[in-house]
Amino acid sequence: MAITRVLKFRMLFAGLMLASLVTSSDAGKPAIPAQKAIDGLPVVPLFELLKAEQIDARLVHKNESSGNLFVDNKFQKSINVQMPEAFVGVHVLNQGFFDNQNQNNQNQNSQSGGQSQGGQTTGGGASNSSQNGPAIFSVPPGKVVRIPVKTVCLEHGRPTPASRMEYRIFKVERFSKDPALFELLTAVANEKHSQKVAQAAAWYMASDKSWKQLAAMRFRRSGGLPDRPEFTQSQLVSARKLAGNLQMLAEAKSRSKNSSPVAETVVARREVLAR
Repeated sequence: MAITRVLKFRMLFAGLMLASLVTSSDAGKPAIPAQKAIDGLPVVPLFELLKAEQIDARLVHKNESSGNLFVDNKFQKSINVQMPEAFVGVHVLNQGFFDNQNQNNQNQNSQSGGQSQGGQTTGGGASNSSQNGPAIFSVPPGKVVRIPVKTVCLEHGRPTPASRMEYRIFKVERFSKDPALFELLTAVANEKHSQKVAQAAAWYMASDKSWKQLAAMRFRRSGGLPDRPEFTQSQLVSARKLAGNLQMLAEAKSRSKNSSPVAETVVARREVLAR
């Protein structure tokens, strides 16, 4: 009798384990690296596909400076996706922020309660594959691809992003209409500056922190070790120069915005979205 009960228990345990494995497999498809773009297939910007609910995109941070964007193809056919030059990542607990049509720096009013409202909004993107513009890749039908991204934090005072936090991506202009910030996040995506320099510039632009406040920030160390400055003087000098250069770049682009219009394959994109 005892042996019979043991055998029944083992069979029941094995069945529960198998059910658990099937559920886990169904709940999350394994991600694969982004695939090479398919010749002859229309290329559609990522945010257009998100709006049409043809793909799903989920941002998972490793830390404040890097992570992965997981793009899930809902199509029954392969699709070529064009990454934006930059995006913002928003913790799902903070997405009501956009409902009020707030713009840059207005989010500072809620920072005192940031600990309960979720992690910092981040910004950045994926490195361009060429000098011709944002990266283009394909996603097989029903598959999920993994896109490595680089980011900086945009809301000083809120919790640092972590892998356990669920993030979604939005266009940069939903968070801020400052063109200089867009240029910064594009530079972050392409790793044109050190993370610390880019982070200081980001908090200056997006969190309304003065250079004096940035110089006074301290990184608290455990074990009774003395706090150390968040940024070195050299990093702040470089960040200040970077912020000024990006402002001039944004102004120059604004003046020449209509001088070289870019043709778009609107018809081709509509065909993909209508599938």
